[in-house]
Amino acid sequence: MQTGTERAGGTLGQFAKVLGGVSVAMGADAAEMTRIPRPPRGREAPDAQIKRLLDSHEILIRAVRETAGLAAELGDDGTNDLLISELLRKNETQVWFLSEHLRNNTASDNA
Repeated sequence: MQTGTERAGGTLGQFAKVLGGVSVAMGADAAEMTRIPRPPRGREAPDAQIKRLLDSHEILIRAVRETAGLAAELGDDGTNDLLISELLRKNETQVWFLSEHLRNNTASDNA
C-alpha cells in the first residue's frame, strides 16, 4: 500500500513527464539533486533525528511555496493546485506534528 508521500511523488513524476521533463526515480540521483543536507554518519539522538526531519520538511515547504507562487503568476492553476494540495498541506501537517513532539519532549525533560 502506498503512503501519501509515495502517491504525491508518483503524481509529480507523471506530471513532470507530461510537461516534457524527466522524473528522478533512483534514490542516489535524488540525493545528488536535493537541497536537504545529508544525515551525519554514525549514531544520532532521536530528538536530533526528529529535528533534522523537521528542518527537511521546512526546506521542502519553502521550495513548494516558491514554486506554487511562480505557477500562480504564470496562470498554471493545475500545477499550483497540485503543489498546494499534494505537498504543501501534507508537509505543513508534518511540521506541526514534529514540532509538537519535540516541544512535548522538551517539556517532559524539564519537568
